[in-house]
Amino acid sequence: MLIPAFNYFRSPETSLWEIVSKVAAYNFAPAIHRKKLVITVRQSGDEQCLDGSSLTSILKQEQEHRRVARAGSLFAGLRPSGQNAYQILQALTNKKTHRVSVKRGKARISLLTPSPTSRIDLFRNGMRITDDIPGLGASDFAGRQPFHAVIEIDANDGGELHRLIRKAEGPMHDKLSFNLLSANERDELKQKLAVIADWLNEHVPVIADESYTVPDFLVVDTGGDGVQGQNSYSFWGVPTPVFRRSIAQVVMGPDGSRDNETTGERNHPGPPRPPRPPKPPKINPARPLPFRSAVAPTAPGKLVGSVISSADFAEA
Repeated sequence: MLIPAFNYFRSPETSLWEIVSKVAAYNFAPAIHRKKLVITVRQSGDEQCLDGSSLTSILKQEQEHRRVARAGSLFAGLRPSGQNAYQILQALTNKKTHRVSVKRGKARISLLTPSPTSRIDLFRNGMRITDDIPGLGASDFAGRQPFHAVIEIDANDGGELHRLIRKAEGPMHDKLSFNLLSANERDELKQKLAVIADWLNEHVPVIADESYTVPDFLVVDTGGDGVQGQNSYSFWGVPTPVFRRSIAQVVMGPDGSRDNETTGERNHPGPPRPPRPPKPPKINPARPLPFRSAVAPTAPGKLVGSVISSADFAEA
């Protein structure tokens, strides 16, 4: 490829090498990595080359760059981000590349797992097309470890899959527009992409179930600072559910007496009730009494739960 003149896009402070090398590295990484594309830039007697070896150093420098940081710069519209471009190269170089056969076509898939987030990039003939692929979004792989997959479709063995991808790209080669295909072609392309999705589901590990049952627990002290000079107590036990009984509803009788209603029917008046015991003194909220709850084994497989207050400590 020869470019006899070049438009600097009103950014003369950016060198020709920086512009060409970044755009090419971001969008043609597979072609450069597989030695199908070499770019040489000659300017003012200097010559610089973008090939497999320099590709790594360029993208490594870009690995921390996000698209949001390009706002207002010459590279504002450049896709993908530097971070994703470097992950694409990592997927290409990790030696986990597979040939996946679909009906009347083949795809090359390079898989990187685990990855910070799930992402799939589609390349055709070494040129990046899109990361928005119907049926191959991150939500289609829920329950799987995050992964980065690079799908390459080449003219030499892509067959019908290559033709459909090329037709759906449109003139800008930057997205898949299914409305550019006939109804039969749309169905066929969806079926081929579904085969790739099934392959990814088979080869991406499931998220490990790290749930566990706590074999023992420590009951936490609560309710104030305690009493000076009082011993500190700790209780251990196996967790067990404790169900609180519902408080009986209280209703007023015709004579002004109160009866418990637990069955929905009013009880018959009984003998006069004994006077209620005096209420305990109110606790100063600034110095609440400490209490602990504990579960203690009483027999194999049998546990008893209780609440112990400061009064129990005083009697102990």
